[in-house]
Amino acid sequence: MHTQSWCEIPISHPVRRNAFCVLFASDYAALIVPPSPIHFVRVERRSHLTSATLAPETLARLQSAFSRRWFIDGWARRSFRDAARRTLREDAPTGLVLLGRGMQFDVPPAFEQPFEPVELGVNDPQLTTLAGPAPTREERVMFVVWIVIALALAALAIPALVALFFPAGRNLWLRGGPVLLCAAALIAAIVALARLGSRWLLVPGGVVIARRWRRPARPELLTRSAACAVLRYVHTGKTVILTLELWPLRGKVRRRAVSQREAIALLAAWQSPHPPPTAEQLRELFAA
Repeated sequence: MHTQSWCEIPISHPVRRNAFCVLFASDYAALIVPPSPIHFVRVERRSHLTSATLAPETLARLQSAFSRRWFIDGWARRSFRDAARRTLREDAPTGLVLLGRGMQFDVPPAFEQPFEPVELGVNDPQLTTLAGPAPTREERVMFVVWIVIALALAALAIPALVALFFPAGRNLWLRGGPVLLCAAALIAAIVALARLGSRWLLVPGGVVIARRWRRPARPELLTRSAACAVLRYVHTGKTVILTLELWPLRGKVRRRAVSQREAIALLAAWQSPHPPPTAEQLRELFAA
């Protein structure tokens, strides 16, 4: 006779209970994977690769494939991706994570507790559980930015309110109103299109990717033994975006922009000692 138990998540807010989190205690204990080292490779100055766990000859092979040639970025070279996949398959089957230059956060420890899938791109309180309560550098900067924006809007609102009490001001609002409505509609359309993209969910030892518009859902599970995880800053003209890339052993590269908190949560979940969800659990999760 099995004793049924729920996943316990050390957070104060209510937690959804679903099929993903229902496991038999004895069976779940047998499924827990003993801690294994995940190999982290950092890109330092002058494109120099460092790792505390990879064998020197393996690191040298990656370094040779990554080195810049003819002003081509090493990340864009197919030979480097193939070398990383080979390293994951032959020399680092427990997991390979590549970290680009300028990472403004430390690699967190593994999240030891079982947890439910955490979706990226939404305000999920479980991100704080995985990444820790301390604010990231990005969040501290954005807090100051929002204060400046609020003060600027307040400064603009005062003359706008005064203008409403004069005929000239009313005419100005009547002429500019349609423009403001069009701008609001454009922003709403951009947000709606962004939500049509794929859903990314963090699970123990992997990431689940599913199309929002596909019915029935066909979630794709990429685990640390089947894909290299890459975190790097990508320059897009005037901006720099922190990007998460997954390089599966077979198939095309998956990528999306992430925040620093999401990146930290990913690294904590990627190192989890617990097994990823089964295909049946994923079907039940997306059928709900």
